[in-house]
Parts: sequence; structure tokens; C-alpha cells
Amino acid sequence: MAELKKNGVRNIISPKAGFDSEALLGELTAMPHGGGRVLIVRGLGGREYLGETLRSRGAAVEYLECYRRVKPERDMRELLSRPGREGIKGCLATSSNIVGNLFEMAGATGRSWLCSLPFFVPHPRVAATAFSRGVQCVFVAGNGDEVLVAGLETWFARLRAPHPFS
Repeated sequence: MAELKKNGVRNIISPKAGFDSEALLGELTAMPHGGGRVLIVRGLGGREYLGETLRSRGAAVEYLECYRRVKPERDMRELLSRPGREGIKGCLATSSNIVGNLFEMAGATGRSWLCSLPFFVPHPRVAATAFSRGVQCVFVAGNGDEVLVAGLETWFARLRAPHPFS
């Protein structure tokens, strides 16, 4: 937001809690319906939920797609054949697209390995995608880099904690 403000953009609406369309719509409930123009800045092919909801309230919606999500062209053969791969203790996936890409890149060979790792995600929707792929353990840390890092720290500190009866 600081960059937008620096470049003269005013009337920026950002949710006080949450980072998704639902949280943003919660902020917009007090706004008058109808007649307004809304620009949604998003990634190429992003969710339609926010735009559809605002249109149903009478807003004219336009999208500015300023980035795209692309699956890397590599697969995981190199990673899966590495002797130290058992040292990987978790997977951080910040979107459902990333979860899908990881499983495509892993293929049948790496699927069970990925499913055995705990996944750290920012949102229940990403958790649902991971569970649908067979992941057994998903930690929903919350949105934002600081929150994700705190979630990772909490998880791994728990694993290092001394057990009183060991």
C-alpha cells in the first residue's frame, strides 16, 4: 500500500484482518451499493468471487492483472534423487496453485514423499487443496510473511522441546 500511496493512489481499501476476497468484502459492507467503479488488481486468472459479488451490488468492475502464476518447467527428479532430501522437514505453500504445481512436478514418484511432509499454508482454502492431494498434516499459520515465519518457528520449536519423560 505504501507504494500505491507514494504514487498518488488514494482511497485504498484494505482489510484490517485477513488477506482474501471475503475479508475485503467485509470491509466493503458499509459502502453504498451501485454506480461505483472498482479496479481489482490481481494475478492472471485470479478468483472471480470479489468481482462477481461487487457486480451483483451494482459496481462496474475492471481487472488489472499485474502478475501471472507459472509452474516451473523443472520437475523434482533432481530433488527426489538427492541423498539429503530426508533433511527436508516441511513445505511452505502460499497458494493453491503452488500446491497443485508441487504435486505435478513431483509426479507419481514424489507424491508419497510430499504427502508425508507437513505443509505450512496461509489460508484454509490452501489447506483444503493440500488435503485433497493427500497431505496428512497441514498447519494454517495465517497470512503475511511474519505470521508464516512465526508458524514455522512454533511448529519446529515444538519438535525440539525437551520431553519430561524421555
